[in-house]
Amino acid sequence: MKTAISIEDDLFDEVERYAKEHHFKRSEVFAAALRVFFDQVKARQMLEALNEAYAGQDTTEDRKRLKSAKKYHAKRLSREAF
Repeated sequence: MKTAISIEDDLFDEVERYAKEHHFKRSEVFAAALRVFFDQVKARQMLEALNEAYAGQDTTEDRKRLKSAKKYHAKRLSREAF
């Protein structure tokens, strides 16, 4: 599907450079970026749901698991796909 978007010149230039350097079509870079964005949205939603579901669990074991899960998902969200 074709679409038209407006973006800042510097962002366009960065996408253009990346696409050329890595032998991608510009549209492939945008599509990949959107996939990463929506994966991160889903991961955040999952984390929020887990936090809500486990809120009020005050055992020591539950707090350790929650801390570990938060660290894992925070790292996952901060990783770059490229």
